[in-house]
Amino acid sequence: MTAPRFLLLAAVALAVWWFGFRGGCGTRGALACPPPVLEEGVGVSLTAAEICPRAGYLCVEKGGTLQVARWPLEKGKLRVRVPLPHFLEGDQARRIRDLAVEGIMAWDGYPFPITVETGRFSLRKSDLVLAWAPGGESGHGGGVRFRSDVDGKRLVWRVESLSVTVPPIAADGPEPDVEALMAQLATSPDPAAVMAQLDKLMTRGVPFERVLVRVKASAMHEMGHALGLMHSDSPDDIMYPQMPHGMKEARASARDFRTVEALYKLPNGAMVE
Repeated sequence: MTAPRFLLLAAVALAVWWFGFRGGCGTRGALACPPPVLEEGVGVSLTAAEICPRAGYLCVEKGGTLQVARWPLEKGKLRVRVPLPHFLEGDQARRIRDLAVEGIMAWDGYPFPITVETGRFSLRKSDLVLAWAPGGESGHGGGVRFRSDVDGKRLVWRVESLSVTVPPIAADGPEPDVEALMAQLATSPDPAAVMAQLDKLMTRGVPFERVLVRVKASAMHEMGHALGLMHSDSPDDIMYPQMPHGMKEARASARDFRTVEALYKLPNGAMVE
């Protein structure tokens, strides 16, 4: 191979890597690189009275004292891999995966552009890989395990796991009126019989359409944690610790987005007190 041809191929390979695989801020489809002060916040003190009133529910769970902990904006964008749930098959598995993708993508642009891959493997390294678990009928149904370490003036944020739980799926048929049975408990002459019916329903599983709503809500909620959000104090927010009974549609609120925007405007690692 002649030297000019080799140099040309090397330049093309470098360009493909630089623009397609390198990632990081300032690259195609990523955030602009932030000023260093936003990523070197360890040792910086901020006043809760000034920060918290305009930061949504950012200070709620920690009572107004917290350390800012989040992904560095220098990352530029996030790549998430969402495989099919291994314990389901066919259309059910695909629809559940697609709803989880919708939940994750609700945070696209807050602040990172998010890319989701749905294959089992990828040439690119993923920042987050969603793990599926069967079972569980209540709550948001999932979890995030993360840690943060101090490195000089920088706080290093690591998400070690991201999971979503799929409730047991009921066989086809009309959805039972759980609320009506609950109301009967107070007036029934035979509350034990009503409780027996409720116990039966709890083992029956959840109608598939409600499973889809729960999965989307769970994925949205856990992705919020993966971005650095703690719990909200309002059931109107997707980051509320309990899923409202009878939820028809999973969606993040304006307050959710306001809170994550406030988080990423603060110096990473700074103390708010």
